[in-house]
Amino acid sequence: MKALDVSGNSGCTVQIIKYKGRDVIKKDTSNLEYVHRLRAQIDKQKRFKQNLPVNSIICVPGILDEEIKNTSYSAYMEYVPYNDFIEFFQIAGNDKIRQRITEVSNFIKSNITSEVHFSANNAIQAKLDELKIKIPRNSLCPELIDIFENIEMKLLTKEVFLPSGNCHGDLTFSNMLFSLSTNNVCIFDFLDSYIESPWIDIVKIRQDTHFYWSLRKTKKNFDVVRLKQVLNWIDKYIVNKFKIDSETYKILQAVNILRIFPYANDGEDLIFLEKCLLELGI
Repeated sequence: MKALDVSGNSGCTVQIIKYKGRDVIKKDTSNLEYVHRLRAQIDKQKRFKQNLPVNSIICVPGILDEEIKNTSYSAYMEYVPYNDFIEFFQIAGNDKIRQRITEVSNFIKSNITSEVHFSANNAIQAKLDELKIKIPRNSLCPELIDIFENIEMKLLTKEVFLPSGNCHGDLTFSNMLFSLSTNNVCIFDFLDSYIESPWIDIVKIRQDTHFYWSLRKTKKNFDVVRLKQVLNWIDKYIVNKFKIDSETYKILQAVNILRIFPYANDGEDLIFLEKCLLELGI
């Protein structure tokens, strides 16, 4: 897995190291509150890799070793020398980009395990209740405080039905790598989600294609016009491919953005997240 300069809000460190004579990615934490979470992420990554079809174009880095201690946890995984999304979207031609996004979309679709949909209302309400405790009231403008009530009111009148199946949990472009020489896409940094449904992955991708979140988190120089053109095209492709009704998308995306608030570590992030929520118009 190629090192990324995209910053995040993780409670762990990620670095490329030499381990048993080879380059590997070491992901570790000594944050006691994060140990269980990181182990759950690694277990999810293992399950996804195990369930990939033979010769899958989507690849998942293998876990080579783990170190479990009383106060820390480390995972060693394969290093995949592909390009991050900034490099790939700037260098690759439109046909290559279209092909890779088609594969990512097919991956999401393949995780739908049943045509039967389930109601997510209780899970969404439970997450809102949790976020009310986690997010300091003084970090929200009055309009955003109203958003909690607005979502709750919608849940009383609308049943949010989602397809059953697994999800990556944090499928933003900062957690993907793209090969220029093959059709492969590498995905990593799996995350347990409050709802397990492939539509959660659609919401996470649109966090980038609709709101350009990962563009804000990179330290690299890039062609803003080019990258936004690519992301806009991908956003339209995803919307047309999956056809999630607008109201369901707004509810899921609003909760997704609210979930970032407890980890936002500067004023600019908070202002940006507020703008995203207000733009949703929920």
